[in-house]
Amino acid sequence: MAIRLVTSLVGSLFFCGTLLAQVSDPFGGAPGSDPFGGGAEAAKPTVRTTKVTGKTTEGLTAEQSIRKKLSLVGEGAFVDKPLREAVAELSQAYDVPILVDVRSLEEIGLSATEPVNLSLTGVSLRSFLTLMLRDLELTYMIKNEILIVTTIEAAEMDLIARVYPIPDSIIGNAEQLVEAIHGAVVPDTWDLLGGPSTITVVGQVLVVSSIEAVHEQVVDLIQQIDAVTIAQNPNHPNLE
Repeated sequence: MAIRLVTSLVGSLFFCGTLLAQVSDPFGGAPGSDPFGGGAEAAKPTVRTTKVTGKTTEGLTAEQSIRKKLSLVGEGAFVDKPLREAVAELSQAYDVPILVDVRSLEEIGLSATEPVNLSLTGVSLRSFLTLMLRDLELTYMIKNEILIVTTIEAAEMDLIARVYPIPDSIIGNAEQLVEAIHGAVVPDTWDLLGGPSTITVVGQVLVVSSIEAVHEQVVDLIQQIDAVTIAQNPNHPNLE
């Protein structure tokens, strides 16, 4: 009886094994193939490993840290890389949380799979992102501790207000500083020409409400004016 039972069991197992081997892959592969693609040659990446140089400063808030990392210099090459994948690689390489605002993209007929093409070396993450998104007429903003890739229209509906101290070298010329910003930094973005952005002088500070890209240009212009003013007037009374 024991011998018959064992023989019957072995036969049943053999039959089941043969049947399973003949069943088609539930994922659509051929019988006997690896349903997870292990036997196929992996697709070659279309981007070189991004190299990053520079260090961030400890003790910053999450959003300050992101802005600091935007200045890190690296290299990368994307060839017909879907936007979502390109953003993911940059996020990992620079250790910056980046999110694609899919809903806003869909509102202008784009998707997160739009191909991007860019190959640059020795540039900051800020410049790389700006150039990568320019062809798609997209931009980015920093909000809720995340860098968000979005449309210009969506960014202009969610302006960022920041306060900037007027440098000592420029105090007393605040109105001229505002005029310089209006004329040199994306002129059509300001309310004077019907744009959404505003800038107001309050005591010795500027209150600027605009999108991230404009804020970056405002800071850069203020720093340039400050540096040139100091160089031209090293004995300025406000600098003593």
